[in-house]
Amino acid sequence: MCIIIDTNSFNCVFNSSSMNHKEFKPILDWVIKGNGNIVYGGTKYFNELKNSLKYLKIFIELKKIKKVIKVDDKSVDDLSRKILSDCNEKKLNDEHIIAIVILSKCRIVCTQDKSSFPFLKNKKFYQNGVKRPSLYTSSKNSNLLIDSNIVEFCKPCVKLKKEISENFYVALN
Repeated sequence: MCIIIDTNSFNCVFNSSSMNHKEFKPILDWVIKGNGNIVYGGTKYFNELKNSLKYLKIFIELKKIKKVIKVDDKSVDDLSRKILSDCNEKKLNDEHIIAIVILSKCRIVCTQDKSSFPFLKNKKFYQNGVKRPSLYTSSKNSNLLIDSNIVEFCKPCVKLKKEISENFYVALN
């Protein structure tokens, strides 16, 4: 499974003391204990990520253990600009997420930004064999976290040794 985690959901996924962590912990478990990978890319995403040093450090650690896969920044930035100009919609602020979906063909986006749902699900953005992503918004969507949602961009998948995954959980807390 590949998943794009919108920065608005980092706290819920990675912070065990977050009020909503229980709803988003299945994502963390799938990445750390299973075949899951996190997909990201682009200047806007990185700028949002670096605004929270805590989560940037987590991404760096996940990248070291091959659980984060980056889409080319320039490609994401270029496509994001095109999406914005084609859409001409002032409320669209997650064009970079749509670009990451298109470029990676990632099938799942984790977000709590309800205003982005209509854009993320809009068929006009997804053509040429790119499927609209499913949205992970709570544990009721944990059925999405399956190997059949692993796209070519995310292969080969790395399943961590038990010792590494246990150490990662300890480091988070």
